[in-house]
Amino acid sequence: MIAYSKKPRRLPPLNALRAFEMASRHMSFSMAAAELNVTQSAISRQIKGLEDYLGIELFKRLPRSLELTEQGARFARPLHDAFDQLYQATETVLDQHRTVTLNINVLPTFAMKWLIPRLLHFTAANPNIEVRMITSIRPADLRMEENDVAIRVAPYSRTHKKGNSPIDLVMTQSWSDVRSVPFLPDTLIAVCSPTLTKNGPPIERPADLRHYTLLHMATRERAWPYWLEHHGLDPSSFVDYTTYGHFFMAIQAAIEGKGVALAPSIFLESELRSGTLVALFGGEGFDSGAYYLLCRESTWSNTKIERFREWLLEQAGPAMANLRK
Repeated sequence: MIAYSKKPRRLPPLNALRAFEMASRHMSFSMAAAELNVTQSAISRQIKGLEDYLGIELFKRLPRSLELTEQGARFARPLHDAFDQLYQATETVLDQHRTVTLNINVLPTFAMKWLIPRLLHFTAANPNIEVRMITSIRPADLRMEENDVAIRVAPYSRTHKKGNSPIDLVMTQSWSDVRSVPFLPDTLIAVCSPTLTKNGPPIERPADLRHYTLLHMATRERAWPYWLEHHGLDPSSFVDYTTYGHFFMAIQAAIEGKGVALAPSIFLESELRSGTLVALFGGEGFDSGAYYLLCRESTWSNTKIERFREWLLEQAGPAMANLRK
């Protein structure tokens, strides 16, 4: 039960507060007027009335610009938070009754091999959320409205210096108002078709890979060299490479017996289960980083994003727990 104060609350007109909040956000009467679909003179009148009500000056009207006064800036900060909370509360109620679109910007192979096979469960549990996917390996731009969330791969910390990880991709160019959370480890394992060694030498230890083609990823140029160095081998002595643009291409080439692929274990679940690929060296993995969910800080608590985030972490399950250790 909510306890309300019996003391009368004095508030200025809501329209005047909204006009000031918008003008202080944009530092422009004209931009505030355009967003609120009123005239610039209406905004000016609302703010003048608010100043009269409060008995203070909120803006310094300069010839070609606006500046908040010290009192105006002090008043604007909690108003921004208050209107953001009003917006989120309204969206939360509306989202329960209307169909909303969740735009996910995701890496191509992650979408194909991990997300899409599981997504039916999310849409069944959330019939009012329509999922739209954009696949890309480019840095995600969360400033764009069409990107509600993004899924990218990176070292465990984005503060790693270049060269300290086999991951070459950049999650985003702008971290302003962006929050990220890791949810799956990026563990690389070597795999091949069970028929690959029938007409060639056995593969019993990493050095035996010299006799076979290594299936290489253009976006993970350092993956095989890292893996080989990790096993005490000189990468320059391994010269037979074939390069592919996406992991799903390298995985398919491995299925067809064209060589040995080094791929994230989360992309190989069905192939290892069916036996179309086998994990070499006992399935020993090499941890290179993690998959991250990225979202705007300002929309982190939005209902559709919150539901997707909770579902994603639930799907990650024990792998998420291991990643947090």
